[in-house]
Amino acid sequence: MKALGLKQEFITVNTLEQNGRLESFHKTLKREYIWTRDLSFQEAAEVIQEAFIDYNQRRIHSALKYMTPHEYLEKLKVTQIA
Repeated sequence: MKALGLKQEFITVNTLEQNGRLESFHKTLKREYIWTRDLSFQEAAEVIQEAFIDYNQRRIHSALKYMTPHEYLEKLKVTQIA
């Protein structure tokens, strides 16, 4: 993390006001990918891996002007290069 210039911060557990985006993501992950199925631990791990791909490469986000995070990042890279 240090090599990437990232700093670890600790927040109070279950405090939306301190980390709303991550809490929102966890809620979506549980609601759309986990709670709708009866899964073993191994199955849940596999579903979560697929969910990350879906969330980042297939699912559009209103906060990203209705693009996927992958599309948004690619557009950002092109903008920064130009």
